Amino acid sequence: MRLVAIAVLVSAACKQAKDPPAASELIAKTRALSQKICACRDQACATPLLVEWNGLTAAATGTGKISGIELTSEQVEALITEDQRVLKSVAALAPAAGT
Repeated sequence: MRLVAIAVLVSAACKQAKDPPAASELIAKTRALSQKICACRDQACATPLLVEWNGLTAAATGTGKISGIELTSEQVEALITEDQRVLKSVAALAPAAGT
């Protein structure tokens, strides 16, 4: 029963109201990576992906620019949407075995 509840929580956390707008390469990468994270069922699966996630999104924080490229408000919103999906997914994950 507990596994069913966890599966429902993870599934609900990964749903989006709508697709992000047509995206730059960064948005496409963050979307693909957030989908991988959402597919995880425990923290052991998500941990290495989160390291990749943090590296990918670190460049996007704060400035609205990445490598000198100005992001549109729609692109910024798409990045925020993917970040929220990841946060919700990780919060719903079962602890790694042995923890």
